[in-house]
Amino acid sequence: MHWYFNEYKSICGKVDVFLKGNNHYDLLEISKEASSLEIKQAFKKLTMRFPNETHPEKFLEVKDAYELLMDQEKRKRYDEELELGQEMLSKLQLLEERIYYDFEQVQWNQVQELDSVLLKSERVAYVVLEASLLLNQINEGVQYGERLKKNNRLTKQLRLLFSYILSRAKKYEEAIRELKVLSFEENETNIETLIQYGEVLMLNGSRKEAMERYERWIMKHPNQRMLLWKSWVEAIIFWGRKEELQAAMRWLTRFTDAEKQQATIDANELLRRSIEYQRFDAAYFLIETYEALDIDFNEDWIEGLIELGGVMEELTMAEEAENIPLKFLYPVYEWIDYLKKEEDGDENQKMYYSSLEYLYKWLHENKTNRAWITKFCLLYPKSYQYRKRDYDEIFNLIGSMK
Repeated sequence: MHWYFNEYKSICGKVDVFLKGNNHYDLLEISKEASSLEIKQAFKKLTMRFPNETHPEKFLEVKDAYELLMDQEKRKRYDEELELGQEMLSKLQLLEERIYYDFEQVQWNQVQELDSVLLKSERVAYVVLEASLLLNQINEGVQYGERLKKNNRLTKQLRLLFSYILSRAKKYEEAIRELKVLSFEENETNIETLIQYGEVLMLNGSRKEAMERYERWIMKHPNQRMLLWKSWVEAIIFWGRKEELQAAMRWLTRFTDAEKQQATIDANELLRRSIEYQRFDAAYFLIETYEALDIDFNEDWIEGLIELGGVMEELTMAEEAENIPLKFLYPVYEWIDYLKKEEDGDENQKMYYSSLEYLYKWLHENKTNRAWITKFCLLYPKSYQYRKRDYDEIFNLIGSMK
C-alpha cells in the first residue's frame, strides 16, 4: 500500500510551502480561491515585472508556483498542506518517513497527534489508516474509517484501505459493501480492488459469488487474467474447498501457451503455499492436475509434502493417540516408503515387489488386518489421496481374496 506515498511525492515533490514565509498564493499575489484565469493573469504580470534575464531566481519561484497551481491534483495536495499548518505538516512528514523507512520507530501516540486534522487531508487520513494496520490497531482503524465515511471523506484509495482494515477486524459484510461501491465506481477496472474483493468474499464464505465474480473478471481482463486466476487459486487454498479448486484449475485448459508457461512458474509457488498452510488436500489436487498437463513440480516441494503431509507424521499421531497400533500399520508404511524412492534399476524393482508381496500376505492373514488398513485410509485421507492409485491396487487385491 506504500504506492500512495510514492505517488504523493511524485505529484508534489519536496516543495516547502512555508519557504521564506510565503506560500504560492502570496507569491503570485492572488487569493486561495483564485480561478485558473486569475492565476494565468498573475503569472503574466509577475514575469513582466521579474523577467528571467534580470531576476532569474524570482522568475523561477514564480514559474514553479504557477505550474503547481495550474495542476488541479497538485493544487489540491498543496492546499491540504497549507491548511495543516507548519507544525502539523512536520509531524506528518516525520511519521511518513518512519512508516515507510523506519517502521520500528513508529509509536501509536504519534498517529493520534494527527487526529485533529484527519478530515482536513486525504494524505493524513491515508497515513493514519495505514499506521492502524501496521501497528495492529485495528479497532482504532475501523473508528477512523467510519469517521471518514460519515463525513463523506472516503476517496477511492481510502475506501480500499478501509476495506482491508474491516476485513482484518472480521467485519466481512461491511468490507464487502465498501468494495462493492468501489468496484462500481471504478467500473471493475482496478485489479487491486478486484483481488481484495474476491478474497473478502472467500473469507466471508460467499464462495459461489466469489467464483462467479472471479470468472467474470478473468474474462473481462484478458491481459491480467493470470494475475486474477492466481489470486483466485490462492484464496481457495487459504479459505476454500476442493470443489472450488477444481473449478479454478479447469481454466488451465483455456489458457494460451504463454499463459500456461506462466502457470508453470506459478505452480510451485501455489504448491509451496498449500504445504505451508497445511492444505494437503489442495496440494495433492494441484499435483494431480498439473501432472495431467505435463507440468513438472520442483522436487523440493514434493519432498516437503511427503515430510509434512506424509505417512510418517500420521503413523506417529496414530501411535500417540493409541487409536491405531503402530505394529498393524508398519507394513503399510514400509510399502509406501519404498514407493517414495526411485524405482530405477533391478534392485529397487525387487524391493518394490518384495514389499508389495509382504503387504499382500499380511492383509491375507485375517480380516482384522484388512480392517486396520481400511480404518487408516478413512482416518488419514491425506496419505490415501497422495497415493490413491497405489492404495487402490491394494484394495483390488483385498477384493480378490477368498
